[in-house]
Amino acid sequence: MHLLTKYRALLTGSLFILTGSVMASKPLEPLYAIGFQPQSVTIEVRSTGCTAAQHFSLDWVVAENAGRQSHQLRIRRRIPDRCRAKPRRVTLHMSADLSDKGNIHVENPFIVSTH
Repeated sequence: MHLLTKYRALLTGSLFILTGSVMASKPLEPLYAIGFQPQSVTIEVRSTGCTAAQHFSLDWVVAENAGRQSHQLRIRRRIPDRCRAKPRRVTLHMSADLSDKGNIHVENPFIVSTH
C-alpha cells in the first residue's frame, strides 16, 4: 500500500471515531413536546432566534428487553443557537422513516412548563 494512501485511510478512520465520540458527548436536548408521524418526528424545543431542524440529529439505538425489540431515540443539538432574542418555544419537523420502528423509547429529558 502506498504510504500516502495508508496515512489517508488512518486519518479518515480517526476522524470518523472522533466525530462519533464528539456527537456522543453532546448532551441530550431538553424537549417540551414530541410527536411521531409515519415519515417524521416533530419536536418542541427552546430557541433564542436561530434554531432550525437541521441543527439537530436523531440518534437511534436498537435495544432488546425481555425478547422485545425497541428503538431508543436520542435527540441532540449539533449546532448551538447563538442568537440573543427572547427565549421561546419552536416546533420543528424532521424527516424520519418510522415505519419499521415499532416501540420507541425517547431518552431526552422533558420540560414541564405552566405557560
